[in-house]
Amino acid sequence: IDNLLYSYKLREATFLILLNKCDIPLKPGVHELERELLQKFQTRDLNVLYCSATQNDGLAEALTWLTSRFQAKTPPGPLYEIYSAVHTWFRRLGPR
Repeated sequence: IDNLLYSYKLREATFLILLNKCDIPLKPGVHELERELLQKFQTRDLNVLYCSATQNDGLAEALTWLTSRFQAKTPPGPLYEIYSAVHTWFRRLGPR
């Protein structure tokens, strides 16, 4: 992760780090990892979110965050429309 976040070529990129498996007890150090990433790369467009792919938990929030960043950086067009459709689909799906 450090190599990507330190990359000069990706200096304007948006990063979303998903910490999966939030439906099981978290291992020690996960919260420290989150805090360290957010502190270390506070000048980057970065967010760390917890999710559970099997429970569809946190995925809509992740896409909402990405959509807000995407809307700010991308003019409307075909790629934006596809992204918006995927986001809408996840919101309708909701938690299991």
